[in-house]
Amino acid sequence: MSIIEAAVIVLTVLVVLDLMLTTAVIRRLRTYEERAAAAGPPPELIDIAVGAEVPLAEPRLIGRRTLVGFFSTTCRPCTQEAAELAGRQERLAAAGIVAVPVLTMNGGTDPNGLAEVLGQVGTVIAEAPGGPVVSAFGAKATPSYALVDPDGRIAAKGTFEDCLRLVAR
Repeated sequence: MSIIEAAVIVLTVLVVLDLMLTTAVIRRLRTYEERAAAAGPPPELIDIAVGAEVPLAEPRLIGRRTLVGFFSTTCRPCTQEAAELAGRQERLAAAGIVAVPVLTMNGGTDPNGLAEVLGQVGTVIAEAPGGPVVSAFGAKATPSYALVDPDGRIAAKGTFEDCLRLVAR
């Protein structure tokens, strides 16, 4: 058998294995999609409706495009998300967006130093659980976000990426 014939056989085997692997991956992805569709839409992170007016007279939230971020001192993902938000601060500023972090202080302590990290983003609104800003927006989970237009209306809500998609348009 020549070297060319051997190479063709090896390549044929590799292509068949690749096709089998690709088919398996596609089947697995379809299974995940079917499960996600059966589960329905993800739960709302924030109750306030897109298009609604900001329900409180907080001067930091009106007159400019504002990203309101909700965090909690007892939320593990909030630590990483706060660092990511701080890392994207320049991008937000370049898009004309001011970030206003709202930190729920559970038990009055901040064991992970979340207030310090969020302070790099903007002036932190610290409040007790069920505080006025959290209640006004109906923030049900942390981290979550609401993007407020200069006219004081909610432009987007949900995750950081949900709000950034609107900015990218």
